[in-house]
Amino acid sequence: MKTILFILALFTIAKVSATQLLTLANDKIQITVAPQQGGELSGFAVNLDDEFQQLLYRANDYKKQKGWRGKSLFLWPATGATKKPHQLANKYAPGHYSVNGRDYPMQFHGFAGRKPWQVVSQNADTLKLRLVSDQQTKKYYPFDFEILLTYTLLANGVELIHEVKSSANNINNMPFSIGNHATFKAPLIETSKLADFKFSTSCKKQMEYDQHGLPTGKTFNASLNGISMFKQLPERKAIPLTDCQKRKQVSLIDPSGLTVTIEQHSEYLPSSPYVEYNLWASAEQGFISPEPFIGAKNSLNSGIGLISLKPNNHWTWSVTISVDE
Repeated sequence: MKTILFILALFTIAKVSATQLLTLANDKIQITVAPQQGGELSGFAVNLDDEFQQLLYRANDYKKQKGWRGKSLFLWPATGATKKPHQLANKYAPGHYSVNGRDYPMQFHGFAGRKPWQVVSQNADTLKLRLVSDQQTKKYYPFDFEILLTYTLLANGVELIHEVKSSANNINNMPFSIGNHATFKAPLIETSKLADFKFSTSCKKQMEYDQHGLPTGKTFNASLNGISMFKQLPERKAIPLTDCQKRKQVSLIDPSGLTVTIEQHSEYLPSSPYVEYNLWASAEQGFISPEPFIGAKNSLNSGIGLISLKPNNHWTWSVTISVDE
């Protein structure tokens, strides 16, 4: 495999389906970001034979449609469901958690990916966005916060750096889990055969779930460590992986020879175990979502995989998506 080399960077603005998209590109990589759609990475394309091939599932498409939305929803301050025991029957309905004896509602995967983000700065190869607490967020998350999300275009991909800041005004530590629902086409290239599509992980363990699909805090040996066939993944049933070693990565291996690798790093980590990658895929719809996490379902209630940020402190998490061919 040869690593794609950086030559030229460009900055453009586009609109698709009435949603403003900001584009960073060089001769080999093109990314699009949608500030008004949770600040998410809405497109990731690679130049193959002088033509950009889009790798994200339903990239840049914000029309209403059936099935999974694709792209790369930002998950914060919850990853997955937040449920009290009496709310477990309805999987995707908003649930509740408590702070200082008061219950607050929380959407599935949190709220940050559904809020418009402010553009702070932009140049040829970087884009910085900002989300801050307001009166609306206080209704379901009683903390003052600021999140800075910086996209940096690389020679062979993109780095996303998330800086979460807890205000000095907060009385208590600020709890959260975090993730990215980046969803890629399966296979990556349309002319490739799904039967030959593979992936690999560095993760040695899998989180144990109870009868309600919530983590017990226990783990068992992962059957998907190393290289596996896509067809080994169950249809739209998440596989929560942990103990992913120092590099913490998942690679998607297309039969064409193209490989996409997702790698994550953070300033510090919660107590183990916690979900590091939440693999979720569909052969029927043609996608795979590696979902880098630092967290777990229901973490705001269980404390499993929860970051607890002191007032007037910050915490950094980075996700890198890179391409080899």
